[in-house]
Amino acid sequence: MKKNDYRGWQEVFRFSFMQGVKQKSFTGFLIFMCVLLILGPIALTFFQSGKEPEETKVTVQKLYIFDEVNLAIDYENAFEGTDLSDVDVEVRSDITYEEYKTNIEELEDTKDLGVQIGYEDLGYFQLNFVRPAKADLSDEECDMVIDTFVTFFEEAKRKAIDVTEEQMAFINQAVNTEVLFTDESGAIIEEEEAAEGISMDEYFILLGGIMVCLMIITLNGSSVANAIVTEKSTRVVEYLMINVRPMALIVGKILSCICLTLIQFGVMGVSYLISTVIQKALFSQEQIDATMDSMSALQAFQGLNVVNIILCILIILMGILFFSILAGLAGASVSKMEELAEGMKVYQMVQVIGSYIGIGICIMEMMGGVNPLIINICGLIPISTPFIVPAMLLTGRMTVMVALIGFVLLTLLTVLLYIFAARVYESMIFYNGKVLKLKDILTISGVRSGKGGK
Repeated sequence: MKKNDYRGWQEVFRFSFMQGVKQKSFTGFLIFMCVLLILGPIALTFFQSGKEPEETKVTVQKLYIFDEVNLAIDYENAFEGTDLSDVDVEVRSDITYEEYKTNIEELEDTKDLGVQIGYEDLGYFQLNFVRPAKADLSDEECDMVIDTFVTFFEEAKRKAIDVTEEQMAFINQAVNTEVLFTDESGAIIEEEEAAEGISMDEYFILLGGIMVCLMIITLNGSSVANAIVTEKSTRVVEYLMINVRPMALIVGKILSCICLTLIQFGVMGVSYLISTVIQKALFSQEQIDATMDSMSALQAFQGLNVVNIILCILIILMGILFFSILAGLAGASVSKMEELAEGMKVYQMVQVIGSYIGIGICIMEMMGGVNPLIINICGLIPISTPFIVPAMLLTGRMTVMVALIGFVLLTLLTVLLYIFAARVYESMIFYNGKVLKLKDILTISGVRSGKGGK
């Protein structure tokens, strides 16, 4: 590769870049994403903040206590100092809980609740609440009474047995058991715990990340291949070659695609920052935090930080560069637009394998979890790195070190592919005839024949 081989790439870059900016698909998608990123969070915060917390009016009159544990607890002070201080508490000993439950089913207008406090043989306290089915009591007010009483009972139970809060926390620690296996030499082999599956929100985040990467890479690769085939089929490339070298043609087109992608990332990032500034100006920090807390899916981004975001963008850009070079070779291997589908078979096969590895990882994660070693290995495969690593890194399921190794391996493969393209592209860009097969391209490069190609 000589320096002269890249003569004219600046002109190709400027021309391809301006053509890409003028495309309606580019501007339309960018405008749509900017509007979504600016107005979406603002609208969500607005609707969330507009929902004033409704005060639950408690109409419960009495709470009857049926104590079967005898912990010397003063239940009559259960609601003292709370919003439920108007609710009377009465310990019943004149009738049993079963008798009360039988009689309460016949009542319609009563607004009383009953609770049975017992202790099960399995070693835990059991609180059974009962309410009339026909009483005019809402679920919200009953839940408020129940939650407040349970909180009181937990504290009163600790005080009744005269232990500190730290001692109670220690006593309540769970007792775990584990079965250990030994091999023939007597060494202990621990049984691996089953991995936990991811939630549906995390599944859609991982799958969405893969689909976004696939869409970006596909659009860039397709634009490069279509442009090359169009210029070959219309014989425009013959005029371009007067002032522009073949390698300069593909370099200029690929760099323009990458710049267009960077512009998309940059504009969308600025749009989100604008949305954040507007939110801080219109809403209080409490309202913004409440909105973020309500979006449970965002909690899956455990690895969201500046370093990881930059690394993810670099991996995606390197993936775009790799697949764009491969698409450029595919486009140069055909002479007519009708033959492009056949010429893109190898490119599409590599892309499908890489993306399907990522989709398979997502499905297995949802069904029960995947061994982290398998995720790391799949992330280190260069053709699947752009699809797996960004989503896994941002959700905290992959370390930065593994992501860096994957980026290095992808970069090395891209460099090797570029060197290969530099050897065969000039011969392929002038080729007209049937679709070149992979073996034909290898022959041109000299890999099969041992010569420098024709």
